[in-house]
Amino acid sequence: MSDVPYRTLRPLFDELRGERIIVRPYHQGDAPALFEAVVESREHIRPWLPWADQHQKIEDTQDYVIRCMARWLLRDDMPLSIWEKGTNRFLGGTGLHPRNQNSTTSRLATGCVFLPRDMAT
Repeated sequence: MSDVPYRTLRPLFDELRGERIIVRPYHQGDAPALFEAVVESREHIRPWLPWADQHQKIEDTQDYVIRCMARWLLRDDMPLSIWEKGTNRFLGGTGLHPRNQNSTTSRLATGCVFLPRDMAT
């Protein structure tokens, strides 16, 4: 993936901005919006996100967000949040998930989950 000998030194973006959305790593202050989204959409997201039932209280989500931030910094995983640009409303999540990190050819897997309320917008 890179000639940089330490994964933690590989440069990554702070955020990606489009006309209507912002894609960025999770921030500690994102926990309330993510928790609300999980509670609201649990039945919809459960088939794709096995961790959906682990968010039973806000502290569960705060811990999840901090762990996402740590994985981003360590370059172990790159979980990303998706926000509406004009309103800063949480829309969903995606990520770049490294596979075969110890091999000479790195691969990434990705996926994307939007909240049901936002699927038509």
